[in-house]
Amino acid sequence: MEKKYNIFDLFKIPYKANSKLFFIKIFEYILYSVLPLLEFYVMSNFINLSIETVKGKSLNNITFPLILLILIVGFKHLSEQIFKLSTYKLELEIDKYLKNIFLIKKAKLNYTHIENDKMYNKANRLSDKAGQRVLNGLNAFLNIIIILIKLATSICLVAKYLGAKSIIIILVSIPILILSSYNGRATYKNTKNLTKDSRFMDYLSIVLTSKRYCEERSLFNYSDTINDKWKKLSRSKIKKTYRLIAKLFFRMDISAILMILLSGVTIYYFVLKAVEGVVSLGVVIALTNLLRDLSDQFRWGIMNNVSTLAEDKEYFGDFDEFMSLTEKKDSITERVYKEIDVKKIVLTDVSFSYPTSDRKILKNINFEFKKGKHYAIVGKNGCGKTTLVKLLTGMYSNYEGEILIDNVELKSLDINTIRNMYSIAFQDFARYPIDIKSNVVFGDINKEDKDKLNQCLEAVDMYEYVNKLDDKESTLLGKIKENSTELSGGQWQKLSMARVLYNPSNIRILDEPTAALDPISESQLYENFSMLSKNVTSIFISHRLGSTMLADTIIVLDNGEIVETGSHTDLMKNKGLYYELYSKQRSWYKR
Repeated sequence: MEKKYNIFDLFKIPYKANSKLFFIKIFEYILYSVLPLLEFYVMSNFINLSIETVKGKSLNNITFPLILLILIVGFKHLSEQIFKLSTYKLELEIDKYLKNIFLIKKAKLNYTHIENDKMYNKANRLSDKAGQRVLNGLNAFLNIIIILIKLATSICLVAKYLGAKSIIIILVSIPILILSSYNGRATYKNTKNLTKDSRFMDYLSIVLTSKRYCEERSLFNYSDTINDKWKKLSRSKIKKTYRLIAKLFFRMDISAILMILLSGVTIYYFVLKAVEGVVSLGVVIALTNLLRDLSDQFRWGIMNNVSTLAEDKEYFGDFDEFMSLTEKKDSITERVYKEIDVKKIVLTDVSFSYPTSDRKILKNINFEFKKGKHYAIVGKNGCGKTTLVKLLTGMYSNYEGEILIDNVELKSLDINTIRNMYSIAFQDFARYPIDIKSNVVFGDINKEDKDKLNQCLEAVDMYEYVNKLDDKESTLLGKIKENSTELSGGQWQKLSMARVLYNPSNIRILDEPTAALDPISESQLYENFSMLSKNVTSIFISHRLGSTMLADTIIVLDNGEIVETGSHTDLMKNKGLYYELYSKQRSWYKR
C-alpha cells in the first residue's frame, strides 16, 4: 500500500491548517537566513568607522551606521515577539486540523480496529499534542536549512578574502556535520529505548498515588514492594541515562574541538590579512562573532534538530499506519430518522471468529427473532452473548452464514437503516458529563418530549430522584463543574436504559447494563422496561437470570453454540444448562 503520510507532511499539514500563518513561518526563516549576512556587514562597517572616529575625534561618520545597527538589533527583538505569536497561533491551527482528521478517522473505522486497544491507544498518542509535534518538526527542518545557509554564507565570506584556503572550512565542516547528524539520530534512538522504562515507572507511580488503588494499597500493604520496584527502575534508568549523556558529551566535545580549530585557523588567517591591510579589523571581529554563533549551532543545533526529525519520521509512520486502517462505508453520514418496521431477523449457520484469532466465538447459530417478542440471551462468561449482539447490529460483517433482516442480508443494508433499527444499552455504556435531560434525549435528538422524558425516567426508577434535585432534569452530571452532581454506578446505568426507551427504534437491546444493581432491583427494572416495550422486539443479556422469566424465549449459549431455547418454565423442566445456572441463583430473587 502506498504511503499517504511522511516527513514532508511537516510542510503540507501546516499549509492546509492555515496557509497565511504557514507562509509567515517560512518568511521568518528566510528573514533569519539573510539577517546574519546583513548583520555581518553592518557590524564590520560600524567597528571600522568607530576606530576611525576614535582616531579622528569626530562622530559625523559613525551616526548612520550606529542607527542602522540599533535598528537591526531592535528589529530582531521585535520580529521575534511577532513571530512567536504567529507560531503559537499556527500551532493551535495545526492541532485543530489534526484533531479533526483523527476524529473523522475514528468515526469511520471498522469496529474491528476500535476494539483493538493497541491501535486505539496509538491513535490517542498520535493526537496528543499533535500541533506542537508537527510544528517542532517543521522548525527543526527549517533550522537545519538555516544552519546550512549560514555555513554557506561563512564559506563565501572566507572565500572572498582567503581564496583557495576556504576549502579548509569545507573539509573540516563535513565531519562536523556528519558527527552532529549521527549524534541526533543516536539521541533519538537512546531516548526511545528509555521510554519503555519511563512508561512503566509512570504506571507504578499511578498505582502508588492514585485514589483508584487506595483501598487495595491499604488492605494488601503492597506499597513498599511497588516502591522498591520503582526505585530499582529509577536507579537503572539514571545509570543508563548517565552513560548515554557521557558518550554524547564526548562526541560533542570532538565536534566542538573541530569547530574551535576551524574557527581559530580561519580567524588566524584573517588577522594576517588584517596585518597586511587586506581586510579591516571590523571584518575580523564581525567574522569572529559569526563563527562563534555558527559553532554553537553546529555543536547542538544540528543534533537536536536531527533528533526531532527522526522522532517525527517515526510519528508519521504511525500516522500513516493509522490513516490506512479500513473504514466502514457511510459511517459518518448524517442520521436520517425514519421508522424501520422489522418483522423478523433470521440467522442461518452463523459462525464468527475475531480477526486476531482463529478460534470460533460463535458456531453455526440458527435462530429467528420475531417482531414484538421478548428474548433473553444467557450463558456462562465467554460463551458469545455480546458477540452475537455485535453481529446483529452490524458492528462486524466478517461472519460466515447469513443474517437476514426481512429476507435482506444485513451486510447489504446501509448504515442509516441499521441505526434506525436498533436502540442499545451496552455493558460499557457512555456517561455524558452534561445535563440529565440530554443524557436521555440523546436517544432521539430530533425530538424533545417532556412527557416521554418523564415516562422513561419513571420506568427506570429515576423520576423521584431527579425531581428532588434543585435543577431537576437540567442538573449537570459528572465532576466537570462545581454545581454538577455525580451519580452512582447504578443511577448511570438507569439513565442509559432510559436513553434506550426514549429512542423510537423497534428493536431494543440491553447488553448487561444493570451490573451495578442488586438482583431484585434489576428484576424490577426489567419488568418496567418490558411494560414499555410491549409493541417492540427486545433482547437482553444478563448473567443474572431472575429477569429471564419475563422473556418469551430464552436462548442459552454454551461455548459459542445454542444449546437450549424456550420459556423459563420449559427450560426448568428440561433441567439442562439453564436449570443449572438458575438454580445456583435462585436464592437471590427471594423477597
